[in-house]
Amino acid sequence: MKSLFDNCIYASGTVRRQRADLPKIVKSKKKLKLKKGEHKWRVKGLKTDGTKTDVGCPAVVKQYTKRMGGVDHFDHIKGTYSVGRRSRRWWLRIFYFLLDACITNAFILYSKNSNSTKLSNLEFRIALARGLIGGFSSRKRRSEGVNYIVRKKVAVSDNYQKSVHMIAPEIRFSNVGEHMPVDLPSYQRCRHCSTKIKDKRSKIMCCKCGVPLCITPCFLNFHRQAPA
Repeated sequence: MKSLFDNCIYASGTVRRQRADLPKIVKSKKKLKLKKGEHKWRVKGLKTDGTKTDVGCPAVVKQYTKRMGGVDHFDHIKGTYSVGRRSRRWWLRIFYFLLDACITNAFILYSKNSNSTKLSNLEFRIALARGLIGGFSSRKRRSEGVNYIVRKKVAVSDNYQKSVHMIAPEIRFSNVGEHMPVDLPSYQRCRHCSTKIKDKRSKIMCCKCGVPLCITPCFLNFHRQAPA
């Protein structure tokens, strides 16, 4: 490699033999028999004598290199939960990109706010969608507060998935003073401590979350402990 640098060659790569203006040694179908560490190089129309020439860096290249890390970070966040969908209408690609860009920039600004509740990219998008949609639902509500419930699927086995009901963090931990216990007409499984082995039931429900909880200690612990 030292001899390459001595001859002002600072990069190397591969090339197809069909490319125009290549040396005959490259276009030849004969394989170059080189030992480990050996190399061959050719230059067309330029005599290399080992001299170096300073070339000014264009401003656009300097700015691109300086800010490329931010672009990569933006593309990574945008591509994680992209709203884009395939369509034959070309203008939809522009619309989806602008929508993704707005959501991503909003999430980045939200994350920089030290006073805000820490949310992941997915939780932020769910909260945003819930805020835009509001309480609208085409399905019949089963009980008060069901619109706050986020359903997730957990793989119990290869052939079975269990539905797990969770309360979105921005609802569960905001304005805790609004989470007050109310009576239920019948006993229901406590959302915090009830399991298959230990069935715990309560007639108390959180009026905001809409989930049954034991009055003590589950009601307090449910609103204090973040989900794992």
